[in-house]
Amino acid sequence: MATNKNPLKGLHKVKAKGKTYCYAWRGGPKIVAEPGTREFLEEFVAARSPHIDGSRFAGWVQKYQASEDYKGISDKTKSNWGPILDEIRDHFGALPVRLWSNPKIRHDIRVWRDKWRGTPRASDVRKTVLSRVCSFMVANGELMVNPCIGIENLYTSDRSEIIWTEADLAALLAAASQEIGWIAQYYTSRTMTSLSATRPIRHKRRNRVKVPRCRARLIRLNGLRRQRNPQSGFGWRRAC
Repeated sequence: MATNKNPLKGLHKVKAKGKTYCYAWRGGPKIVAEPGTREFLEEFVAARSPHIDGSRFAGWVQKYQASEDYKGISDKTKSNWGPILDEIRDHFGALPVRLWSNPKIRHDIRVWRDKWRGTPRASDVRKTVLSRVCSFMVANGELMVNPCIGIENLYTSDRSEIIWTEADLAALLAAASQEIGWIAQYYTSRTMTSLSATRPIRHKRRNRVKVPRCRARLIRLNGLRRQRNPQSGFGWRRAC
């Protein structure tokens, strides 16, 4: 008995803002032809064909999207990078691969990146995705050097306003309750010992002891040498 094979098996559709976008596979190249037409089917089949033209940059974008390197990243990253890879292929795809060994290509990359200068983070993400494709080409012997290396990012951040000074800590301790003061001193001590406040700590129920006005937990901080506590006999720190 004859079976009907779906010629569009693996087609990935994404709906956004009332429009439907079709991709050769999840995270793969976008199909730009009108759905339902012969051109759409031909473009889909060509995108999924194992034969890829490696003489043009578009072919290497497609090779990267079909590689294990790309398949190994998370689905969320693929959904973010997929449209960017389409932009890269549309802008640089027609360029011969040999031109990417010319240092002057860096100027073209900077001009393309500066199209999003008003949104520095978006600009840096696009440069990162382009750099990933170029690194893939370097790893496969197509390029000697990644031309994106050395092109600075546009986004910068100043986090100095959220840094607590000694005066800020003193003001907090003067106005806060005793319990809040203990917590502030605990995290301050971890910072002064170069131990991240998010680093995992080990504690057990038997390490809890009763102290005046609160039930304290004795917590051992991993990876640091402590002086022997004369009261407990161990190098512990107290936090409520």
